[in-house]
Amino acid sequence: MPATHSSSIDLASIPAPPSAVDQPAASPISLAPVSAADAGAGAAVTDAPQETAPPPAREPRPAPATPVRHHTVAKGDTLFSLAQKYYGSRSKWRDIFAANRDVLASENSPLRIGVDLKIP
Repeated sequence: MPATHSSSIDLASIPAPPSAVDQPAASPISLAPVSAADAGAGAAVTDAPQETAPPPAREPRPAPATPVRHHTVAKGDTLFSLAQKYYGSRSKWRDIFAANRDVLASENSPLRIGVDLKIP
């Protein structure tokens, strides 16, 4: 038999599906237990905890603030000496300068005696 293309199939030759009138009525589906013996089978479903709404989202806590120390400038203090004193490294002087830009004119100007500096 030669191969036929789907457009050449005669639709009249396909049998119609059985109508709902010809079929017996289906019984309704019940999820409840039918007898006392079946009660245990449905218990897992009925005893399940009810779904609850998730708790309201909390706002993220800000990171704990790092303690800021203070130093009152004394005679002979420099950013280098303060970095060595507080950090153990003279290379950290820029951290002290950055924290005190509001009271320091420039990184090269001498520190004024009595000025309160923040030591981050």
